[in-house]
Amino acid sequence: PVGALFKFHNMLYAVYTYYSVLGAAGSGDVFSISRNSFDRLMRDCGFVLEKNADCDAGTMGTLFTAVNSDSLRQTSTEYNLKTTLARWQLLWIIVHVAEKYYRATVPNAATGPIDMVNAVTAACEQMERNLPREAKQDPNDFRL
Repeated sequence: PVGALFKFHNMLYAVYTYYSVLGAAGSGDVFSISRNSFDRLMRDCGFVLEKNADCDAGTMGTLFTAVNSDSLRQTSTEYNLKTTLARWQLLWIIVHVAEKYYRATVPNAATGPIDMVNAVTAACEQMERNLPREAKQDPNDFRL
């Protein structure tokens, strides 16, 4: 799935910037994504399917918590907080959400192995379609 993530890296970086700033009101932390911003991102993308146990809001919240568990966190510093997502953590979650969403929405994918490149590509394409325009805006475009 690395190639699929790389294909959409500009959009993913813009998404990370947008949602990290979105949740910074009050905290001043514009370099990581808060839980509320993450929940909004998942809903904006259309990944939350309330009638599917693998893609409901609770499962998405569990992924957020799992990526912040001590076993997955690289280091505990003031820049890698347990209650927010760093960029690498968002990419980790996108891969896992892609797998869950693909299984929930693609016929005959509910069981057995799936092609993760296709799953991640489909998830990124869905993000591109559903996200608000400002979430996909590269903050460095004016520098060109």
